[in-house]
Amino acid sequence: DGGFEVFGPGGPTDVRYGNGDGIGEWDVFGTDPDNEVFLLKSTYSEGPLTFNPHSGNYALDITGAGNTGFDAGIEQTIATEVDGWYNLVFWLGNASSDTNPYMTIYLNPSTVASEPPPVPNFVAMNMDTTPNFVNWKRFSYNFQATSANTTIRFFNRTVGDNYAGLDDLAVYAVPEPATWAMM
Repeated sequence: DGGFEVFGPGGPTDVRYGNGDGIGEWDVFGTDPDNEVFLLKSTYSEGPLTFNPHSGNYALDITGAGNTGFDAGIEQTIATEVDGWYNLVFWLGNASSDTNPYMTIYLNPSTVASEPPPVPNFVAMNMDTTPNFVNWKRFSYNFQATSANTTIRFFNRTVGDNYAGLDDLAVYAVPEPATWAMM
């Protein structure tokens, strides 16, 4: 479930997940057993800042509550075809606040790294802002599978900020380049 819609509309407003916990088909990893990532409902807010998901009722904050550091993230293993090409699509959210001094923890860009990368150390950064809301930016890249199972991973790489949203993650098989040429 790349949309993190693991609860119905009446579900909790916020849920903390730690190392080894599961969120639908995603597994959480890191060193903190209680606070690696944070699932936020569309009704969650801090002061004037509303944490709106890209779509649905929920989105994931990969920084956890209070930014747990660079070893935190989520992963899922999917079936792939050896040497097959795939397209990974995801939305990265950046929370930004107004000038309220309490909200200065949401002033920096949201950053994640993902695997398998098209190049080593693929990093996505969203610097877009909409005051008091989460601004979402789409990222997409192709990768070639090297085995029958591929693990998709997202790592927190956000510095000096307490939010990096992930929502609507998906992997699609893409035609081989030779097939595209025939079309």
